[in-house]
Amino acid sequence: MFDFSTRISGEPVRMVLPEVAPARPDARTIARRLWRGSPFIILGGLLMAALAVVVLGLLTPSYTSNIQILVDPTDLRVVENDVNARAPQADSGVSIAESQVRVIQSDNVLRRVVEKLHLDQDEDFVRGDSSNPLMHWLRGVMGTLPPR
Repeated sequence: MFDFSTRISGEPVRMVLPEVAPARPDARTIARRLWRGSPFIILGGLLMAALAVVVLGLLTPSYTSNIQILVDPTDLRVVENDVNARAPQADSGVSIAESQVRVIQSDNVLRRVVEKLHLDQDEDFVRGDSSNPLMHWLRGVMGTLPPR
């Protein structure tokens, strides 16, 4: 067996490790690390895209927009240098009436009516808050709840 009571003589051994400067990763090292982590990057992106689709599917759109271009048929010239004066078309009255109805139903006209008659505060026209607790929590998280 070993005898630990004996004294060991000699000089202590000193180990010196060479100082290594912190290496800056080069482009190859960065590319290798990204390639190794690519499944996690792709999986994270797909998970966030699926979550966005689910959230957008739950939310109902508040606003929609459309555009209509109206052409007045009374002064419509088919040929640039038309010698004869054009007679009004038989259905031009219907087209003019339809154009006027579209103007009345336009967003600019209707917005002025809503502001003037305060329809945005009328209970018959304003949609109430959702009773769904998930939607209420989600709106609170996103900060879209109206102030109390």
